Amino acid sequence: MILKERMMIMKFNEIFDNLQRDNRSLIRSETFFGTIPTWFTALNFETLAQSSLDRYYLEQTYGDSECVVEYGGVLDITVTGIMEKNRYKFDNLYRTTIQDYNPIDNYDRTEETDVVLAGNNTNTTISESTNVKTGSETDNMTGTITNTKTGSETDNTTGSISNTKSGNTELAKTGTMLEESMDSGTETHTQNVNTETTAQTRAFNSGLIDTAKSKTATPTANTDILSFDNRKNLKSTGYNGYKETETYNDVSEISNYDNLNHVITHNVTDTSNYNNMKRETTFNNVTDTNNQTSSAEERVSNSTKTTSKIHGNIGVTTTAQMLEGERELSEFDFIDVVYRTVIGELSCGFVVPEEGYYDN
Repeated sequence: MILKERMMIMKFNEIFDNLQRDNRSLIRSETFFGTIPTWFTALNFETLAQSSLDRYYLEQTYGDSECVVEYGGVLDITVTGIMEKNRYKFDNLYRTTIQDYNPIDNYDRTEETDVVLAGNNTNTTISESTNVKTGSETDNMTGTITNTKTGSETDNTTGSISNTKSGNTELAKTGTMLEESMDSGTETHTQNVNTETTAQTRAFNSGLIDTAKSKTATPTANTDILSFDNRKNLKSTGYNGYKETETYNDVSEISNYDNLNHVITHNVTDTSNYNNMKRETTFNNVTDTNNQTSSAEERVSNSTKTTSKIHGNIGVTTTAQMLEGERELSEFDFIDVVYRTVIGELSCGFVVPEEGYYDN
């Protein structure tokens, strides 16, 4: 005989008492696998559940309803399964409650247009002009041009010009001025001296009697030579406060003009006569041709992004009907849906949300 241990059934108010004893909430951050949902953090759900929501739903609203899961680890695992099974539904329901929209607009469209220009743009202009001249041009000049000057021009100079000098100008010399000259080489002096020679002739046995006597004078050169070895002639001039002073005793140079007049009289007439003088230019089929080519290349790189937002009421639903629907939507309670879903599945269907309360 196989005996089945009957699972202990607890009421939700008993579960609430155990949660209060353990200072925790029914749905907490440890309930979720992986990422904690945005709505759980944004609504500060765990703090609200522990302080008030668990009391409201587990004790006051569904306190006498029975939970088929015992308090403890089995309850936590079951709640985790319920939350993960309904994760997508809860996320979408929360997203619709915080959606930003205009309640009286039933048409809202956003368009983005990107225009990108890239490449090269080449512009070439070719122009040609031809100017042909034929025949001749004649320029006739007739008549007379007369240029007459009459009257006179007078240039008067009066008054005087005075130039006065006063004061003195000093020229001072100080120091020593040395003049030096040097002689080198030799200097020769030559003197002529006459040498007188006396010749006497005596006859044999004549005693001291000269029979003949003559004198001869012979010039003899006597030369004096002086040598100079770097002979110097020095001349020193000393200046001790020497000054040359030129004094002007208020000398004035004055030129007087006594109403000097320069008068030029014009009575001249210049006349140029043109006797039908012609200037003629002949063109013998002259052709002037002008060819011009211009080319411009431009590299284009531009990007333009345009965003358009179109919204409003297209008339299918009146504004009053849309406001009425907004009032009904305001009655939607996201937290109530979460608790009813969890409690309903923990009680195995004994607690069923009202029909149409929320859409899956």
